[in-house]
Amino acid sequence: MKRVLILGGGFAGLAAATTLRNQLPREDEIILVDQRAQFVISLRHTWTMLGRSTLEDGLRPLSALERKGIRVINAPITALDPDGPAAPVCRVGTPPSN
Repeated sequence: MKRVLILGGGFAGLAAATTLRNQLPREDEIILVDQRAQFVISLRHTWTMLGRSTLEDGLRPLSALERKGIRVINAPITALDPDGPAAPVCRVGTPPSN
């Protein structure tokens, strides 16, 4: 089994996660990490300023990716280790380690 770690749940992170999930065997693990629990469709910012909709109308829960076989971790990324296969995250209620 292989594991893919995607840092960030914006447009590129979502595209990478869903594309990889469609191309890799089901036993391979896809993990997406983002400190936000929801994705904001960016056009909603403009529509909100123009009074055409609310920002909440453009929110989509990242947890919906779980149904596609993508594990989602909602936590800030606290460090990157380019020489190692890890990216420590800070769980809610846990202070980041230095």
